[in-house]
Amino acid sequence: RSRGLGDVYKRQDLVPRVFAISDSVRRALLAYNGTESICNPNGIRPELIKQRQSGDWKDMLQIVQVGRLDHDDKGQHILIQAGAELLKRGYHNFMINFIGDGSSRPYLEGMVQKSGLGQNVTFHGMKSQSYIFEHVCDYDVFVQPSIREGFGNTVAEAMAAKVAVVVSSGQGPEEVIDYGKYGYVFKNGTVSYTHLTL
Repeated sequence: RSRGLGDVYKRQDLVPRVFAISDSVRRALLAYNGTESICNPNGIRPELIKQRQSGDWKDMLQIVQVGRLDHDDKGQHILIQAGAELLKRGYHNFMINFIGDGSSRPYLEGMVQKSGLGQNVTFHGMKSQSYIFEHVCDYDVFVQPSIREGFGNTVAEAMAAKVAVVVSSGQGPEEVIDYGKYGYVFKNGTVSYTHLTL
């Protein structure tokens, strides 16, 4: 379910207590091998994050995803598939921005070209945390399509920047947005808008 859990399973006899960064990780530990843990959620410093100004909408819908380019965990390929679906439905006025780098970048770039999204997707590469804190507010929608995600600090940071967030179901980010109260949830692994909860 999350990188690092395997080490906990192997070494849990060496520690008196196990802490989980979200309730979804706590449930995963319990389901995997009965490990009891205490939920101690991650946190952010919202005062360091620049906020989006209300009514600051642009002609081009700017979508952003921040994280390691590892589609098996982070699900960036799902966001690319969703972009291709938008094109099929006649929507062209959007840009998907990936901030981060990783081993999946060549695969994702290939998907972009095959999907005809060359004009609609940009890979910005790695950026510093201070850059992200300063610029996440420049986007209209933050999407975290993770297949596996223990918490999702970047989701909380986007919320602090007053950017609308869309996350996959069943993972830490869904917990961060209080199961749809503070953002939108789609069914993990899908691209259909019919799974959005409003």
